[in-house]
Amino acid sequence: HDAIEMGIGALYVTSEKIDGSDYIQVKPIFDPTMIFRDPSAHKVDGSDAKECAVVEIIQKSAAREMFPDFDADAPCCSAGLPDIDSRWTPGETEAQIVTYYFVRNGILFVYRLCGRSVLAKASVKSSKIPVVLFSGRYAWLDGRPHFRGVVRDIAGVQKVLSYAQSQLTDRMLCAPKAQMRIGRGALEGNEKYYNNMDRNV
Repeated sequence: HDAIEMGIGALYVTSEKIDGSDYIQVKPIFDPTMIFRDPSAHKVDGSDAKECAVVEIIQKSAAREMFPDFDADAPCCSAGLPDIDSRWTPGETEAQIVTYYFVRNGILFVYRLCGRSVLAKASVKSSKIPVVLFSGRYAWLDGRPHFRGVVRDIAGVQKVLSYAQSQLTDRMLCAPKAQMRIGRGALEGNEKYYNNMDRNV
């Protein structure tokens, strides 16, 4: 039970300019409960979704570096939503940023919002929203976050079960060792044949 106990995680795909060139980046969404998926999507992996919103709380200093039009005094930076978890209420130095994706006619539109202010927008030819859900476990190892899937967690258990099954199969393939009466002198030098005479494979 402990080996296959998993949670829900999420990743998003984006591009990042490095040394003047665009590179595809896969980054984690650390809190998948802040993802609002398309309620009309039917597939388990959400691949048929036509819209999606991801809410994140970031520092205002980081928002200023990311978005030239960011206004630290905007209502979205100070007002939270009532009667909802404290994660929805930004602190004095934090801002609430929403990334909104939607697909229309084979084109993916992406908006970065703070309240009613559009901080950034982009579009690309795609029929899929680049937010991917998966089952896994989030853990800190050597001071770094790691995502572990079910395959990695059950690998050790599966090796033990495979070894035990192999040993059982080996025993089942062995015939009962026949009782023998033989002189010691006749057996000397032939011990290895007697030791393996119960094997029929």
